Amino acid sequence: MVIRLVRWLCISSLGLVTQAQAQAQIRDRPILTPQQLEEPAAVVAWIHKHGQSADRKRAAQAHEFGVSEQKRGAIASALKGYGEAALRQPTAPAIITYTDLSITYRGELRTYLKDHDEFQTMDLRSFESLYRSALASDDLMPTLSAQERARVAANAACIDVFLKNRSGVESCGPLKAYGARLLSAKRKR
Repeated sequence: MVIRLVRWLCISSLGLVTQAQAQAQIRDRPILTPQQLEEPAAVVAWIHKHGQSADRKRAAQAHEFGVSEQKRGAIASALKGYGEAALRQPTAPAIITYTDLSITYRGELRTYLKDHDEFQTMDLRSFESLYRSALASDDLMPTLSAQERARVAANAACIDVFLKNRSGVESCGPLKAYGARLLSAKRKR
């Protein structure tokens, strides 16, 4: 009886240690920083090093949170979910979803705060870099259709053209969504 009790205690404690180790491993899984997500080379390096150990479960949970929050109109919360999903598992679709919603959200925020002049260049560089990170991710882990890949490449290119010469707003979806027309019109005066 005593031997059974000791054996049970040993097995139970081993189970607790294993469970604690598993939880620590989950907590210690590497994720990208927001700055790294905007650097295509950093995304590629991260995927090479950590792609197989990415926390897919938590990335999926974060994405689902983003979807539910977006459905109820809580865009800031949705962005948090989509952003966390992209940081935990930087797939092209995750980065694109985060970027597309960020463009609309920041555009609305800049219009509300009336600070497009101050932050537009920084915001647009961020969006362009995120699109390029999505393309880099897709190079390693192809998930985009040819049409979606072309759309993302065109988005990055039209933002780049706008940043260089302040033109092309009319034909660039991300710039229209962001509201860059306001600043481009002001700059022409």
